[in-house]
Amino acid sequence: MAENLACGLGSSDGWPLRVSPVVASRHHDTTAVRQHTTLLATLTAWCGTDRKILVDLGYEAFAGTLCAPFKKPQGGTLTDAQIAVNALHAATRCLGERVNALLKCAFRLLQHWRGGPRTITQLAAAVLIILHVEHHRAA
Repeated sequence: MAENLACGLGSSDGWPLRVSPVVASRHHDTTAVRQHTTLLATLTAWCGTDRKILVDLGYEAFAGTLCAPFKKPQGGTLTDAQIAVNALHAATRCLGERVNALLKCAFRLLQHWRGGPRTITQLAAAVLIILHVEHHRAA
């Protein structure tokens, strides 16, 4: 059984603050989003009009709701403005990627887990606490 580890919240410097429950899945992320029918509506309501959720090109199907980078057209090129937007997008989104990298790479156990979702959720929460203590980020 494959697991999708999702971090629910990260700080502005890319430090993990909270780990969301793990979902048992062998699906691509867009399939998982479609299966959770209230997720996009909840995210849209939380963001309002002044915030966007930055995603990678795997989520381009949700470009109206989520903010994905510009995709290079087949046989074409991106404009200078699109390249600049993509660079800003990547520079901002990297903080969210850092959150997951800290959780998954700090402990190899999370990379190759083959247990149930409840157990890995508890383990990920424990890893989060250990990270905070080791890096003197605990309150």
